Amino acid sequence: MNSTYRILFLVRRKNVNKDGLTSISVRISISGDKSEFSSLQFVKPEMWSQTGRAIGRTKEAVTINDALDKIRIALDKHYKSILEKDGYVTADKNQM
Repeated sequence: MNSTYRILFLVRRKNVNKDGLTSISVRISISGDKSEFSSLQFVKPEMWSQTGRAIGRTKEAVTINDALDKIRIALDKHYKSILEKDGYVTADKNQM
């Protein structure tokens, strides 16, 4: 059984805290089912690109992008592990 698997990092530009930062959420889609959780990372909305990365070469942008890369790598490993063990993977549905 083939399934589609995607990871998307996104921000809610309208939900800005007192510091002017917004949280970065992680959305996992597997065969159309979606699950979303916080990455525990925060970014200035103007630093966020539509490609799902912090813009720039500043220390802040590099730190955020490194943290998101680590999350992506961990999720990919987990997905592949479940796929090898069970032969399929499903999403924990709409926790958004």
